[in-house]
Amino acid sequence: MYPISGAFHSICLDKNVDFWYNHSKGRKRFKSKKGMVINMNTALMVLRCPTCGAELKAENATDPIECVYCGNSIVPVTESAAPVGENTPILGGSVRIDGIKTSSSALAYINQLFEGYDWEAFAYVQSLTVGEVDSLVRSLKVSSADDKKTWMLCFESVAVPYKRKVEGCVWILDAVIEDYKQGAFEAYSHFDAYKRVAAMIANARGDVTAALEKYISLAEKYGAEADELAAMKNEAGRIGELELPLLYENIEDIPQIKQYMTEKNAAVVASLAADGIDADSEYWRARSMIDSGDYVGALNILLSLRGYSDSEEFIEKLDKYFLIGDVLEIEGKLYYFSKAQDTEVLSLYPAVGGVVGSSPIISDIANIVGNHANLLYYISIGGKLKRYDLSCGRSERLTKESFSGKSIYYYNRQFFLLSDTNSIWVIDLYGGTVRCAIENVRSIDGLLVGKLIYRGNLDGFLYVADLNTMAITRLVSQSINIHGVMGDLLIYSQNAPNALNLDLYVKDIKGMGEARLLESNVYSFCDIMAGKIFYYVGNSVSKTLISITPDGGERRELPRLVHTLLFEQKGFLYFIRRSGHNSVLCKCRHDGSDFRVIAADVERFINIKNGYLYYVNSYSALVKVRMDGSNRQSLCDRVESVLAVRDDKIVFVSYDDNINVAAGEYTKTVSVKSIYAVDFTGGGKIKLAYNVKETEKYSENTVYYIKETDNSGYGGGRRLLYRLNVESNVSEPLLALDPVVSQSSSVGCLVPLLIFIVLGLIIAVAYVYVMGGGNFSDGFSYDMLPFGDIFGITN
Repeated sequence: MYPISGAFHSICLDKNVDFWYNHSKGRKRFKSKKGMVINMNTALMVLRCPTCGAELKAENATDPIECVYCGNSIVPVTESAAPVGENTPILGGSVRIDGIKTSSSALAYINQLFEGYDWEAFAYVQSLTVGEVDSLVRSLKVSSADDKKTWMLCFESVAVPYKRKVEGCVWILDAVIEDYKQGAFEAYSHFDAYKRVAAMIANARGDVTAALEKYISLAEKYGAEADELAAMKNEAGRIGELELPLLYENIEDIPQIKQYMTEKNAAVVASLAADGIDADSEYWRARSMIDSGDYVGALNILLSLRGYSDSEEFIEKLDKYFLIGDVLEIEGKLYYFSKAQDTEVLSLYPAVGGVVGSSPIISDIANIVGNHANLLYYISIGGKLKRYDLSCGRSERLTKESFSGKSIYYYNRQFFLLSDTNSIWVIDLYGGTVRCAIENVRSIDGLLVGKLIYRGNLDGFLYVADLNTMAITRLVSQSINIHGVMGDLLIYSQNAPNALNLDLYVKDIKGMGEARLLESNVYSFCDIMAGKIFYYVGNSVSKTLISITPDGGERRELPRLVHTLLFEQKGFLYFIRRSGHNSVLCKCRHDGSDFRVIAADVERFINIKNGYLYYVNSYSALVKVRMDGSNRQSLCDRVESVLAVRDDKIVFVSYDDNINVAAGEYTKTVSVKSIYAVDFTGGGKIKLAYNVKETEKYSENTVYYIKETDNSGYGGGRRLLYRLNVESNVSEPLLALDPVVSQSSSVGCLVPLLIFIVLGLIIAVAYVYVMGGGNFSDGFSYDMLPFGDIFGITN
């Protein structure tokens, strides 16, 4: 525990911190950039960690806190601030030039410095000169301006870094291409650096050549020899003829990446051709089917193409099952769900011309299973498994088995359902078939990466079924916690004795061997990532994240205070580290080394797009930052949820204002939510929709939302469904969500009409009988149709 003295103060400024700490080498660097705090009502105190110098927030001056940067514990004390002394961390630094007295010594010094300099790191620096040398040059220009070697030194201080910078652009571009091929998000950070450095080199070409010519002239003036001047002129000529790095607007414009994408698509074509599939012709056949409305046929073809061209995008659109509130959207058509009065029965109504139809197309839905293009699978009242074709209105029962609909799992275009007779049935969407797969099943416990976990009905044992081969392995009879699978390895735990004291196991579900105990007294399981198992030891107050391989080896303790493990990328783990009111987004290697803080004050991680990490901070501001901590930018404030992240804008939901609304005899205060866009192309912050109730993202460019027309009386207005085009910021009303008349009330309205129709039929029949001389067949003939066939329904 490290006590710290210092004067405490309320937060009025927030520091965006760039920090790097290497535990293995004990080195640290630190720099801070001042930024305005959004929430000025926070009554927190600020103190500085005595170990690493980072600023931390605390509620009071007495409780110990832990530094999220270096992990050390701090005991705050309230004495007056101590003066800066020898033990105070001094950040940064400069080369001591007191011992360099002559130009000859200085020239020899920088030649040695440049020989062992880290030019690879220098390639990314936004500078064309080396800082250590700049101080030396400035000093000698004053003290030794009449010495030729001073100007030879100036020449070297410009020529060498500029030439190395051009070489560095090649290294950066190579890193961009390599990372892109590996699918690494760092490719975009490297690309940002490449664009900055390439532009800097191009813009400085004229100034650099002019400076070199000036230093040659001054060296000649103060006695440089002919051979020295010739060498300088030759070097200046070579620098003037250096091929400048090309500037690219987008990462996909780089020729090597274009070629890579072309080759990748060609490999897919070759693989399909080996299976007898002409990718190009099949792709366009599927596109024509989409145009003609044969969505099921098109989807089946695209699924067989396995990633050719943009087939994945079309599969996502065709296979979309989209639900917002009580509205269903399939294949661009809207349908409305309504629950019958005092029952759990759902009816599905078509939406035509912006209004809900008066008659349901399906009136016996108990539970929806899913869809395959325009084929809707559902369980009806009474437990029948049915399929309804939304294009032609035909319904069919798929099996005589009954289902409660409580256990429905999806994997690899198949639905798995538990029947009322304790069997697992499979709906194969690709083939449209239904079959019984496993019998004697008490319950389905979960589905994990192609492994179905279920409890046997007869013996009570837990089983694992491989859904690709349908091989079944019996596990244990005890109650266990299933966490995940790694190939054929199942990761699970048992309470020992309770859920906060676990024994963690791994078992090969193909082999017959015993399960391997990885560790006892585990606090909680965390994740499976990059071939390793992550879990916490300790307790809720102090817990440590551990990584281990399935064979029990390479057990590593990660830096303390890991709150949320996010993802793994190129050998680095990314996670949020939290302690009290302090939280930072970090990364480190699997062994805990190369620990780096990417961003400070990270309350909630959002996602990754185009190489940027997006997060919301404690002031509800949305921030983006590159994977290496560069290019940090606050985008918008008061963010409740993020709907779309694009290169040119962010679309998000924000709490707008509090309004008073009537609630019977009383008035209540409610919060109003609105949809906003922050347009980075110059439009600024724009309000797109006011007083929204529900929002759902449909695609990258489409958001659906529901709002009420009556803004003052919550719950009393008409609900309207809108579709927002994220690209154009334009909303269009789609559907008025007025309640449809329920089945129970409809029956009451139809009774008088049915009586009238029956009476009419009796009169007509009597008339025919009389006119036909008492014989029906002489009057007219007709065919009796089953009731179900009239509506295209097969029971």
